[in-house]
Amino acid sequence: MAQQRARKDWDRQIEQICKDRQRGAVPLTKATIRLFLQMQRAQVPLPKIQSAAERIYLCHQAMAPLWHLARTIAQGDGQILSARLRQFAVALDEQSQRVVHRVAERLVDGVILTHSFSSLVFKSLLRAKKLGKRVTILCTESRPGSEGVLLARRLTTEGLPVTLIPDIQAFSWMGECHLFLIGADALLPDGVVHKVGTFAIAREAKRKKVPVWVVGTSLKVLPHRYQDAIKGQSSPLTHHSVPQDRTLYDLTPWNYVALLFMDDEIIKGSAVEQRLLDRGLSGGQK
Repeated sequence: MAQQRARKDWDRQIEQICKDRQRGAVPLTKATIRLFLQMQRAQVPLPKIQSAAERIYLCHQAMAPLWHLARTIAQGDGQILSARLRQFAVALDEQSQRVVHRVAERLVDGVILTHSFSSLVFKSLLRAKKLGKRVTILCTESRPGSEGVLLARRLTTEGLPVTLIPDIQAFSWMGECHLFLIGADALLPDGVVHKVGTFAIAREAKRKKVPVWVVGTSLKVLPHRYQDAIKGQSSPLTHHSVPQDRTLYDLTPWNYVALLFMDDEIIKGSAVEQRLLDRGLSGGQK
């Protein structure tokens, strides 16, 4: 009976992660690692954990760290799974910390526009504040999901000057901005995958000569190109019976990006495609 309850609890937590449309790639991957460590301590068979990892990735195909996690577990040995999961979590944290420092050091005083909630963007802005940078942040609501509302609240709590704006108002505010700073759910050879609306805002930024910076890590790199499955699907926009476009993520080509910040390098937008192809061919390593 106890084992049956435990199985139901694992299934419930896996389902919750699959349905999560609020957390970004890094927080969701950390939550998945914590769950798998619990399952491993409870002596859940390795094939069950491998199956869960693949299922979670298929629910979030825009999130590159979950792809890497599923590959790591698929190649794993039940005897060393716990160690491999912890190593993965450490790599995720170390890469995040390095890129946050890179971005914060390069930021200059001014108005920064951002879209959705990227944990790396959030931490970069906090780090910039500690370094004495005087930045004002414009957060889009980021519908559907309104993750930008949460980012605005979190930044305000940390004492940063923030203005929350409807997504469409990003076009009106662009002339006041010095930078469009975004995170990444995945880095593909043909562009950056991020919350839907990013591409439209990036096009306007380029038109107004506002640089676009992308914050990513090595674990955000995927070796394949954009495909329809990566678009994801948001919760229903309305419960009324009308046709709906529920796209959750879009692709912004690299020619709209000025700089890609990584944990181990900074790459000009014009050079990103070849650099990521090189990483993919070499197993994601520099």
